[in-house]
Amino acid sequence: MIPHVYAVIILYTVISLVLLECPRDAEHRIQLCIKSSLPNFGLGPPNDATPPNALKTSIEMSKDSCQSKKLESSAVCMQDFLDQCQGTTDREQLLQRLFDKDKIIETVRYFCSSLNIYEQNAECISNQHEMVTNCSRGETVRYLTILQGNPTYDVLIQANCRFNKIAMSCLENYVFENCGLAAAEFIETITIGQTPPSCEPRQRKYSQTGPKDNSQCLTASIWTTFILLFIKVILK
Repeated sequence: MIPHVYAVIILYTVISLVLLECPRDAEHRIQLCIKSSLPNFGLGPPNDATPPNALKTSIEMSKDSCQSKKLESSAVCMQDFLDQCQGTTDREQLLQRLFDKDKIIETVRYFCSSLNIYEQNAECISNQHEMVTNCSRGETVRYLTILQGNPTYDVLIQANCRFNKIAMSCLENYVFENCGLAAAEFIETITIGQTPPSCEPRQRKYSQTGPKDNSQCLTASIWTTFILLFIKVILK
């Protein structure tokens, strides 16, 4: 449940489009930001190769990362990169439409200040993987099809906004249904914090007024599914 990994994944999606006006080593630099700063929180789908203590280890790593400011350092590292891509070219404008660096850092800080909620609910969230996969499968296929078709910038952004809205709703709803309101509030705050600025603002469902309709509760750890999917498909 890395608070700014959503932005990182989208950056990888479009990184090849922004290298001409941004520094030539931009891709390498952002990879170093991620590699040196982000722990693996171990929230992937369970499998036979996963050590029994993987989740506990990931929680300890997240504590260490927050205490040592590694997560915030990674967000600042990304900010430095984005600051060099603030021109008026289409490529740089695309980055600016996909990222709100201030919100990224704010969300990182929220994650670390609410780490106890993550620790209490991490196992429950991880256990929702299969349901989330089923919930988001149709939109995942649609999004990947668009990505593989060399979309225009506008189409890419529209597809990203649609995927973000549907996938994050799956995540929040299942977390609420199976893990409780506190976990849903935590997830919702983080996912809203990572919504690209070009997308329509998402309305809070749990953080302010609680669930509007229990019949709408459908799904949970798409956050994990999303991360794994794009690391496997886009970064291969």
